[in-house]
Amino acid sequence: MHRYATVEDYEARYGTLGNTEAARVQLLLDDAAVKITALIERTGIDVEGKCDIFRVMCCEYVHYKMQFASNVGLSSVTHQAGSFMETYSLKSEMGFDKWARRHFGDVLGIATGSATTAKIAIHDRSGAIAGGLNDW
Repeated sequence: MHRYATVEDYEARYGTLGNTEAARVQLLLDDAAVKITALIERTGIDVEGKCDIFRVMCCEYVHYKMQFASNVGLSSVTHQAGSFMETYSLKSEMGFDKWARRHFGDVLGIATGSATTAKIAIHDRSGAIAGGLNDW
């Protein structure tokens, strides 16, 4: 089994862990390594020079898993500072492949997706396009 990151790598990014947390992080790092290795084999990622990316990827995925686990049972989280408010709605945990493509797809060469555009028109009460938008 490949080990892309260590508990020390994780702690350098997210802070010192207690013994129980460190054991759990090590297990999750091993799980992430298995998933990364499978992703490499499945998608044919060129691994040359990507050890640093895999280390960061392991640590970030474990951090994501740790955060998700602490929010089990919540449907939303709201933070407020003065007049500024931010709300996250939680659904379900994102699968590894989707997470990897979303956060590391570009650097690994596995990004997928598409972009679309829509022409927006404002209509007046008669139904005609208002504001000269017919010139598009």
